[in-house]
Amino acid sequence: MFMFLNLVSVGSNCSVLYRSKTVYNTVHEPRHIVSNDFNNDGKLDFVVATFGDEHFSIFLGSGNGSFQLYASYATNVEPTAITTGDFNKDGKMDVAINNFYVSIWLGNGDGTFQKYGQYHTNAWSYSMITSDFNNDRILDLAIANYTFHNKTSVTVLLGKGDGSFSSGINYGNSESSYCVISDDFNNDNKQDLAICNHDPHCITVLLGKGDGSFGNQKEYITHPYPTSMVSGDFNLDNKLDLVVAHVGWETGIVVLFGDDNGGFSKTELYRNVMGSLSLTVGDFNNDEKLDFVASSIYGNVISMFFGNGNGAFQNHQEFNTADYSGSLTSGDFNYDGKLDIATANYLNQSITVFLNSCH
Repeated sequence: MFMFLNLVSVGSNCSVLYRSKTVYNTVHEPRHIVSNDFNNDGKLDFVVATFGDEHFSIFLGSGNGSFQLYASYATNVEPTAITTGDFNKDGKMDVAINNFYVSIWLGNGDGTFQKYGQYHTNAWSYSMITSDFNNDRILDLAIANYTFHNKTSVTVLLGKGDGSFSSGINYGNSESSYCVISDDFNNDNKQDLAICNHDPHCITVLLGKGDGSFGNQKEYITHPYPTSMVSGDFNLDNKLDLVVAHVGWETGIVVLFGDDNGGFSKTELYRNVMGSLSLTVGDFNNDEKLDFVASSIYGNVISMFFGNGNGAFQNHQEFNTADYSGSLTSGDFNYDGKLDIATANYLNQSITVFLNSCH
C-alpha cells in the first residue's frame, strides 16, 4: 500500500520521486537491515536482525520493489549487527550475525541457511563488516567493540575460505567503538579501517598492511556520539572522504576530506539532522555525483543530501518514515536503474521501502 508521494526537484539532472510503502510490519524490533541476493535469482533480498525475538529474517525480493518474508532463524541472543558475503566460496551468499559473539550461517542458495560456526569477541557490537584484509581473495570480518572494560576498538577475524575463521585479533585502543567501515584510504591497494568511537568522541583510522594486520591508529576528534559512517569521493579529487553521522543532540553530520596518506581534514558540518543512527551512500539522482541518506530517530524521517561534486551538499530533503528508523540499506529493488532505500523501523516494528522514480 502506497502511503504518500513526495517530489524533490534536483536541478537539471532529474526529479526524485519516492513512493513509500510498508513491506512488512510484524518483525519484532528490527535493529539492522542489509540487502543482497540470497536465492541467486538476480533480485535483491533483505536480511533483518530482529532484536526483540532474537532472530534474523530473510525477505525475498520479487524484482518489482515488493518483498515477502521467507524464513526466520533463532540466534539465541539479541542480534545487533549483520554482514553478508560468500565466506566459503561456493557462489552462495552467507550471513554473519553478531552481538557478544559472531555466528556464521552458510547460505544454501535458495534463501535458506544453516549455522556453521561461532566465534567469541567478548564485546557488545553494533557494527560488523566484510572485506579482504590480507589480499588472499578470501573474505574476512571486522567487528567494532562497544565495551567499557577494555580498550580494543575492533576485532579482526581472518577467513579460511571454507566458512570458518581464525581466532580474533584486536586492534586500536579506544573504548565504545560503535561503527566500523573498510576502504583503501591511502591508495596502496590494501584495505584500511575507519572506526567511530563514543569514548572519546572521535574517528580512528587504522591503515592496513595487506597481511591482515594494521598499523597504529590515527585519531580525528569529531562531535558527540558518532554512530555511522560511509566513505566515497565526494569532491571528485580521487581521494576517499568520510561522512559521519552522530546521534548526539544538535551534532548533525560531519564530512571529512581525505588526503593522499590516509589522513582526513577540512571538516564540513551539517547541523540540520539530529539523532542519526545510519547512513547509506550512492548516486540517487543519477548525476554521477555521490549523495548520502541519513536516518533520524528523533524526527521519524530520512534525510537525503544531494552532492554537488565539490564536497558540498544541497539542503537536505526529508521523507517521512515510521517510528525510530535506525538502519538503512539501498539498492535497485525494482530494477529500473535507480537507487531505492529501505529502513528498519525499530519501535514501529516494520520495514519501509522507498522506490525511486527519478525522471
